[in-house]
Amino acid sequence: MKIDRIIQSIIFTLLVVTIIIGGIYIYTSYTALNPNSSSNADDGRIESMRTRSILITGTSENEDYLKQIYEGALEKCSIYDSSVQLYVPSSKAENVNLQSLLNYAGFINADCVISYIDSSKNLIPPKNSSGVAVPLITVGNYNPDLPQISFIGINYSELGRIFASEITSFLNAKGTVFILNTSSKNDLNYSTLVSSLLSSLKQESDIKVEISAVLKDSSFSLQDSIRQQIVSAPNIDVLVSLTEESTMIATQTVIDLNLAGKINIIAFGEGAGSQSYYDKGLVTELISIDSKDIGKKALDEFYEFHSKGSANSYVMADVKVQRNEK
Repeated sequence: MKIDRIIQSIIFTLLVVTIIIGGIYIYTSYTALNPNSSSNADDGRIESMRTRSILITGTSENEDYLKQIYEGALEKCSIYDSSVQLYVPSSKAENVNLQSLLNYAGFINADCVISYIDSSKNLIPPKNSSGVAVPLITVGNYNPDLPQISFIGINYSELGRIFASEITSFLNAKGTVFILNTSSKNDLNYSTLVSSLLSSLKQESDIKVEISAVLKDSSFSLQDSIRQQIVSAPNIDVLVSLTEESTMIATQTVIDLNLAGKINIIAFGEGAGSQSYYDKGLVTELISIDSKDIGKKALDEFYEFHSKGSANSYVMADVKVQRNEK
């Protein structure tokens, strides 16, 4: 019996030693592989140890834009001891609406959600599992009926003046400008942009302005309408496009008509498509919202809200102008 107790004691001691050694090995392996697992991590990656989780979301149509916001947020998340997740449906085929995406933010108990707001009506802000509202920061379209701690966007009147300034500078205040007007009848932001642009260009007596009347709400396809407008407007010095969609169609139309290099395009863009055309030299100037900067500002606003209980209700996003050489 005494021998049995000795053997049991030895086995128990070996077991305890094995557990201790194993624990030390696991700890040292973890710290070696994760040197930045503390709140001072500086690489922007999602870390399970971080204390605040932020979800960036929106529908698939705005994926490129949201990716840029996500990249900007990643650059700041380590400063605020937070993790950032991007969740966008992979395609329109998934048929996930914006309300479902907001609900998902509540389901995962996100501490904050940054969402691209589209034209959806009657949106309900997300709540976590405890029924507490998740702080919401919105980009894209401003919805005054949606409770939000901040909206980060652009002043469309100022954007119109920026377009006018770039057009005037490019033409040396003399030439013909053709503006593609592809507005939806109910788009107040777009109407403000066009009105500001035209008002600013009126001050330039030697710049002739022609504007199309292509409405997205018409039964005629936008692509055919833009093509028809370009064909029927000879001697254009500068073609102006004010949306990502019309920029893509207009540039492709100019290529199809063998007018690349003959017509200069000053365009608005917020996606990979327009950026690609600019990089190839097909778009002369590309004016866009600095969406990376939006991601950084969104984190600033959330932590302002988190620390002080309030944030700036309206934050101006920066506008970026890229110019190819003439």
